Amino acid sequence: ANLSDYQVIILPSGNYARHLGAGGAENLKDWVSKGGVLITIANATQWAASENVGLLDVKREYALTDEDVTAQGDGDVVEGTTIENRQGFLNAIENEQELPDYVAGILTRVEVDQEHWLTAGVNPEVVAMVTGNDIYSPIKLESGKNVAWFKGQDEVVASGYIWDEFKTQSAYKPFLIHQPMGRGMVIAYTQEPTVRAYLDGLNVMFMNSIFRASAHAYPLR
Repeated sequence: ANLSDYQVIILPSGNYARHLGAGGAENLKDWVSKGGVLITIANATQWAASENVGLLDVKREYALTDEDVTAQGDGDVVEGTTIENRQGFLNAIENEQELPDYVAGILTRVEVDQEHWLTAGVNPEVVAMVTGNDIYSPIKLESGKNVAWFKGQDEVVASGYIWDEFKTQSAYKPFLIHQPMGRGMVIAYTQEPTVRAYLDGLNVMFMNSIFRASAHAYPLR
């Protein structure tokens, strides 16, 4: 599809691997590099950050574990191990890499970078809904900016209940990511910023993503 007539494209949460495929991803990447603004939300951010798409330089995290992950063997043979007690047996049968526990829905406190144009008019702290089990590593400064992030583990929960492991791991992880790409950019929300349209501050942040972002891009004419 020819996307040259568009300045901003919003991808709501959804299954884009199925609907866009590799060709659609490359088309979007080319459009962004020529000055387009791509906004991804929740599962769309997961798709954009996947290795075979490569629109975002962040990765989803596996759940934290108390034990070091054992190196995997190649092919049909693995390294020999010894198990000395029952706890060792229980550790041995656990999945070594699992995603964090699923969160049904809680309100969290999000800290906001006050010096970025994406957060103009937004308070230093906002409240966001968290559902699912997506936790992302922060983006490196060489690739972009973490514009908003979840507060520390002692402050992150505004209302609701989550397991301590999720609370610990989600602290200081990104909620809003800005990544320049060529003449354009990708703006990624790791959770839904428009839930029921009732969370103050997120509406301003989202409008900035749509209207201010296009003023900071340099599309080819």
